[in-house]
Amino acid sequence: MTFRVRIKMIPSSILIEFSRRHYGNKALALVGCRQEGLALDSCEQDVFVFPARGEVHVLEYGNKVYEFIPVRETYHVLLESKTIQPIHDPQMLLHSALKGDIKLAKKRAIINEIEEGFRDLVSSLYYEPLPFFLVRASLRLARALLISKNVVPRPAHLFHLLREYAPSILYQFEELWRLELSPMEKLNLPVLKNLLDRNTLSIAEKKLNDLKGKKEYIQAKLLFYHLFLDIKLEERNLYIDGRSLCLTKVDKPEKIREMIKEGYKSLLISL
Repeated sequence: MTFRVRIKMIPSSILIEFSRRHYGNKALALVGCRQEGLALDSCEQDVFVFPARGEVHVLEYGNKVYEFIPVRETYHVLLESKTIQPIHDPQMLLHSALKGDIKLAKKRAIINEIEEGFRDLVSSLYYEPLPFFLVRASLRLARALLISKNVVPRPAHLFHLLREYAPSILYQFEELWRLELSPMEKLNLPVLKNLLDRNTLSIAEKKLNDLKGKKEYIQAKLLFYHLFLDIKLEERNLYIDGRSLCLTKVDKPEKIREMIKEGYKSLLISL
């Protein structure tokens, strides 16, 4: 099934043809912060390609950017069910996925965040007192907590989402996230060029500059940290030095580690 509509001044046929070239004839749906009315001017329009695997591809059309995100797991689709806009579903796989169990999807998403977070906690033991992996683990906790409250984490809006739905976590990790040192000048943006692919880097720089212009320094810092969640294992040596990420040593990493573990346990018990 194809939905013949114009999407924010772009015909759906252009998105479908672009997706076919990279992924084949897969289902497409608009998702993300633009569907929720949260978007900054610099935010891209996310497009789920389902079911698919491979790299993220970006289409620029007019003054808009469309980021095609291949997903295979049904729970990713279900988490977006409140605002998802299908535009192409040739085998009705997307519609079938949206009939799934949302509670089970939330549980799977939370467990995935916690599993990744525990890996970072283990890594943090080998790199004390540099807090990089503790920062990653704490962001996983923040994401999982938002999902438990029926909120999809949006990297460019994480601070505002936490402030509204889980303000206690901002106080909990204020020192670890260095929220008191919020100006953009404290962020080492050039390090991104060594770690991110060209498309991701281009989108990230636009968002960070947009946030800087709006003096959203804390949100910019959380977005900056968020960009490092999916860096590959073999690239750790590029960023493990805390100086590369404007992170400083923490006095009691074991205390923070235990605090994160307790947060994970509480979420797991609530499932």
